[in-house]
Amino acid sequence: MRVTNIRFVDRLLDYRKVMYVCHKNADPDAVGSAYALSESFGGDICLSDGSNRVASNVIKQLEIETIADPDTDDYDLIVSVDTSTQNQIPNIKLDTYAVIDHHVTSTLLDKAEFYIHETTTSNVELIFRLLYETGIPISKKVAVAMITGIITDTGHFKHADENTFKTLSDIIRTTNVDYTEALELLAKTPQDISQRISMLAAAQRNKFERIGDTLISRTYINSYGGAAASMLTNIGADISLVGHKKENDLVRVNVRAKKEVVQKGLNLGKVMEKIGEKYDGTGGGHAGAAGVDSRTCTVNELMDECINEIYEVVGGIEGKNIQNMKKYPKPNTKRKNVKYNNNNINKTKSTTGKKVENPVENTKVNNEFNTNVNAELNTKVNNELNTNVNSELNTKVNNELNTNVNSELNTKVNNELNTNVNAELNTKVNNELNTNVNSESNTKLNNEFNT
Repeated sequence: MRVTNIRFVDRLLDYRKVMYVCHKNADPDAVGSAYALSESFGGDICLSDGSNRVASNVIKQLEIETIADPDTDDYDLIVSVDTSTQNQIPNIKLDTYAVIDHHVTSTLLDKAEFYIHETTTSNVELIFRLLYETGIPISKKVAVAMITGIITDTGHFKHADENTFKTLSDIIRTTNVDYTEALELLAKTPQDISQRISMLAAAQRNKFERIGDTLISRTYINSYGGAAASMLTNIGADISLVGHKKENDLVRVNVRAKKEVVQKGLNLGKVMEKIGEKYDGTGGGHAGAAGVDSRTCTVNELMDECINEIYEVVGGIEGKNIQNMKKYPKPNTKRKNVKYNNNNINKTKSTTGKKVENPVENTKVNNEFNTNVNAELNTKVNNELNTNVNSELNTKVNNELNTNVNSELNTKVNNELNTNVNAELNTKVNNELNTNVNSESNTKLNNEFNT
């Protein structure tokens, strides 16, 4: 049953022992949400299947206490935060539970005792609104955790809207927290060499297609799929898909899209949810960031299905006739527990074993890309060369010019100096001469006078 913020708090306080559950590989948004509720109303924070690198750092720096593998029978109520499907908390049995979730769609709502569900850019925004409207005080540590959730879930505000900034402003205003504390905490996240290697591998294996002005990138790695998908959109892709195999023959595709494409009508969360339902998996997320997993097909086949569905949507957005464009084969849903083949990570094969042709635009885009890169490189080299040549030439000219100017100046100064010296000397001689003449003349006159 959907309830208001005040009613949610009233219902929550009816239960004695509560556990707040984060989705597997919990991020700062999930951790910040659970931490805020735990500090405000009491209860345990459960990481159903670990946390990602950034969230682990937040937990360590803020000294947040968490539990793993709990016995759900020990709790009167389980509150699922930032989670839209049961598959995201596979180790948790949900009997009596509530939900606070911000994703576009959620399959947990129907059986929940009560819930808050609203599409926002981060789950923390819903938590803050709940606490603010019910007058629950928020500590500075909780405020820092909530801010890290907003920053990371919006992709450092790339997917933010006006309500995002309003909530952030309200958190800072009501708690007097220093925003830089959250930034410094995130900056302390240690660099993971394995993640850096995965990012380089994803870029190296990347292939891309073009539909109108939209570039769609696809690649395969063994881990950090979400981070790799974000990285590919940051370096030029409008839509990026990253496939990888997880434990127990589970395969997953992470998808990201730029805000411009989302604003045109693409909703990755709905596309991935559709694919997940179709192939006995789990799919969903946000309009610009989503994912899907399945055990009924290979990672290549799941990627092909994602590409086909995205082609349909993007083709309509671009107004292109994509019926004549080559499509990837549909996954074979009858294949179970297919082993992942690392040797095929750079190739896409159909169920018949034939290599699928890339779209006709691929070669053209690559040529244009290489031409632009070479042109830019040549321009840069020429500019540096010209700068060096001009610098050397200017130095030489300046030196010669300075020499000529100095020579001319010295001559002029010397001439003026000589003129002044000669003038002074002539004056002195004339004065002495006049003195002598006058003296001699005076003597002669005096003698004559005396005589």
